[in-house]
Amino acid sequence: MSWLRVLLPLAAAIRREVNERVDNVDAAFAQLEQELQVQAQLQAGHVLRDRFVLEEYMGSTPGYEPARDRDGEGLADMPPPPSGYTPPGARAHTPGPGIPAEQFPDSGKLHSYSHVSHLGKGSFGDTWKAYDRHLRKYVAIKIFYMRHSSVGRNAFFLTPAIVRKLGEKVAGNVKEAVEECVAVKHLVTSRTAASYPGSHNMCQCFQEHVSDAQPSEPIFLVLELCGKSLSQLRTSCHPRPTHCSGRHPRDG
Repeated sequence: MSWLRVLLPLAAAIRREVNERVDNVDAAFAQLEQELQVQAQLQAGHVLRDRFVLEEYMGSTPGYEPARDRDGEGLADMPPPPSGYTPPGARAHTPGPGIPAEQFPDSGKLHSYSHVSHLGKGSFGDTWKAYDRHLRKYVAIKIFYMRHSSVGRNAFFLTPAIVRKLGEKVAGNVKEAVEECVAVKHLVTSRTAASYPGSHNMCQCFQEHVSDAQPSEPIFLVLELCGKSLSQLRTSCHPRPTHCSGRHPRDG
């Protein structure tokens, strides 16, 4: 029986060590699962070149506050504006072709939007906040435009006719942006979205008005009004958390 008294403590020690290792493995798997969920969300944005917003994910970032109206309501969920109301800082809403960052092109399908104000201008898209009567909420309208020093003004909105004249490069850029818009819409609304968690947190693309635009009508996308971009989220994270870093999948 002396050998049994020796083996029992040894067996107990082995059992404790095994249990500790199992606990460590469980913890490692839990951490890995959490990291994969975060990376799935970030990848959903990276795949689309950081042009769309992970609003829900941003809300979980310390120090981040969603864009709000003066009354504290979410920008996209505000009630319909009263007739004749002009929001503070609203740009000119003049019928005609308009000028990027100065005048909203109140023509064609864009004529149906109201209470517009300028949000910002990128290298290829001029973005405006506007009230969508069909969706009954504010949206972000991205209107394609082009810089050109040879014309009277240094920038002009793109139409299907102008895109054809400018050639393959411009047409390719427009096509790529539209494909991204359609891809977002598919990810958010399709049944396969359940297997792609990040798609639920994307800034949605509601409509593309490129394929159905008239020859002289400005081409544009209708996006969800989400606030900040993913690139801004990355730069605002602190102190350099790993869940805010990442590379585009095509970068290897």
